[in-house]
Amino acid sequence: MLVCAARPIGLAASERARSKKAAYGHKAEHRLRVRAQVVLHAARGRSNARIARETGLLTPWPQRQGVA
Repeated sequence: MLVCAARPIGLAASERARSKKAAYGHKAEHRLRVRAQVVLHAARGRSNARIARETGLLTPWPQRQGVA
């Protein structure tokens, strides 16, 4: 199984703080919270598969199809 790493990104301290506020704030839209979480995970160098798993963006095929 091929696992692709997220493209490494660098965040300045101000960008990281703004992303954390968006990712964990209660007033941000859901899609913006998820996007900010993805950015923070990618900045930590996590793989695409791990980011998808931890953010809930990808469910295994059998679960989507109602097989499992």
